[in-house]
Amino acid sequence: MSFNGSGTFVINSAGQPVVTGTVISSTAFNALTADLATGLSTTMTKDGQTTATANIPMGTFKFTGLGVGSAATDSATISQVQNSFGSFLTVAGTDTITATVSPSLTAYAAGQMFAFVAANTNTGAVTINISSLGAKAITKTGNTALTAGDLTANYLFVVVYDGTQFQVVGVSATTFTNLTISGVLTLSGAGVQMTSSGTGAWKMPVGTTGQRPTGASGLIRQNSTTGFPEWYDSVSAAWIQFNSAPVYTVSYLMIAGGGSGGGYRGGGGGAGGYLASTFSITPNTSYPIVVGAGGTGAVVSINSSDTTFSTLTAVGGGGGGTSTAGAPGALGGSGGGGYSDTAAGGAGTSGQGFAGGSGTNNGSSYSGGGGGGASAVGTNATAAIAGVGGAGTSSSISGSAVTRAGGGGGGSLNGTASAGGAGGGGAGSASAAGTAGTANFGAGGGGGGANSFLGGAGGSGVFIISYAGSQRGTGGTVTSSGGNTIHTFTSSGTYVG
Repeated sequence: MSFNGSGTFVINSAGQPVVTGTVISSTAFNALTADLATGLSTTMTKDGQTTATANIPMGTFKFTGLGVGSAATDSATISQVQNSFGSFLTVAGTDTITATVSPSLTAYAAGQMFAFVAANTNTGAVTINISSLGAKAITKTGNTALTAGDLTANYLFVVVYDGTQFQVVGVSATTFTNLTISGVLTLSGAGVQMTSSGTGAWKMPVGTTGQRPTGASGLIRQNSTTGFPEWYDSVSAAWIQFNSAPVYTVSYLMIAGGGSGGGYRGGGGGAGGYLASTFSITPNTSYPIVVGAGGTGAVVSINSSDTTFSTLTAVGGGGGGTSTAGAPGALGGSGGGGYSDTAAGGAGTSGQGFAGGSGTNNGSSYSGGGGGGASAVGTNATAAIAGVGGAGTSSSISGSAVTRAGGGGGGSLNGTASAGGAGGGGAGSASAAGTAGTANFGAGGGGGGANSFLGGAGGSGVFIISYAGSQRGTGGTVTSSGGNTIHTFTSSGTYVG
């Protein structure tokens, strides 16, 4: 009988069991050996002489110690499955791809899945031919042909055969009816554009002024508080409405022309008005600039001209007092020094300069007062010594510290003339014409000496702006220092933002 169909080996029971001391029947013995032979013939030998003739249920047990499969009909080990054995393709080509796989594929069948690393970036529709079985189209989202760039060189792709073509997994159509992105959409590469062929409109994020995000270059949004779209300008660190030009801030220094010194033992000239602060520039806007001239040296002192920029005015320096002009120093950005006949100095303009000193005499010695400077008054004269010009103010707007807008020193008769103030102020004289103030420093001229010498001319003014970064505007002499761009106007002109 051998195996009973349930896995139990059953021998022929006839003449069984045998009894000691009796003759064993040949019929019983032959039946037994026949059963044994039949049973052994239905088993599988370990050396592979026999093969299975039916499915073998494993009863939750497993094959262990398997060799590595190499043919399509071999069992695969877990390691081969993990390594995608039989499904990882070696490919070549760009739009016409050829592929090999081990073991070699014998036929295409629906459901087959393969992975490969693209050798090149495709330029159009793509086909693949695996194991020389024939070219099949690679498509996306059904039967849509690939377009340029769908396959990227050195990227991994997975394709599944649907019975007609291979559909690539993870490459979608480039046209969407609706697309929702909850994170950040990043577009990279030179020349990337977002375009629309429709007649509708893009919708920007909408929020109030209080809901503005942290500013970053390139951000745009619709401001529901103002009703205007706006963009973030990283230069000015501000949100700018689309209908407004972005402004940028500059530092400026403007100095008017210095007053001339008084002639004939006159007072020193006052420095031109000195203004320094910041200003908001609107790009592509023209800003006329007038640089004030210094007062001309003469018997009668002459006030200098104002320096103007936009709505700002630096007042010209006051001329030094003279006998012909009625003795007192003139009012100005900084006041002129008083004449030597005990005349008062002129007042300075608040926030721009200081007053000039008074002149005096003792009946034999006559001395004029010092002209006011941007940071100090001109000193009062004594009978024997003229007043010293007031000191100017230091600024590093041009890249290094420079003191400008000093007042002129007083002139004298039979006494000692005095020096001009620090910042280009002209020195007074007791026996010659006063020294001119330094040009483009807005410095006052020195007072003339004795009874026959003219006062020194005042120095012309200057206008300087400076801003961080590379050049954004035009006009003046352009230099750079310490990461700033500097425009210097030594004469009248126009700055274009």
